[in-house]
Amino acid sequence: MNYTLSVYSVSAFKEFLLPAIDNADSAVVVSKSVFALEQELTLWLEVLDGQWYIKNKDISIAYRVSREKYMGQPLYDGDLLAITLCEGQILNIIVQYSNIYSLMF
Repeated sequence: MNYTLSVYSVSAFKEFLLPAIDNADSAVVVSKSVFALEQELTLWLEVLDGQWYIKNKDISIAYRVSREKYMGQPLYDGDLLAITLCEGQILNIIVQYSNIYSLMF
């Protein structure tokens, strides 16, 4: 179970490979210098039974296409999320899943 978060804005693009662990918390730090942000953004993530969730309650996250607010549901392959920061900047996130074992056989 390999998940990658591709984070991009008008200033930068970076991929974050989430750890292949289960029932744990992780953090992804979006650097203010790389993404030209006013302050760093830490995305708090949790994986339970192989499903990843964003735990941040203090930021505005919505699905990019439907514009529905992200309410803590599991992240799925192909999800496209938009984070609107206090200063009006928008970060986009693409969720990608790959099963490395299926690629080996």
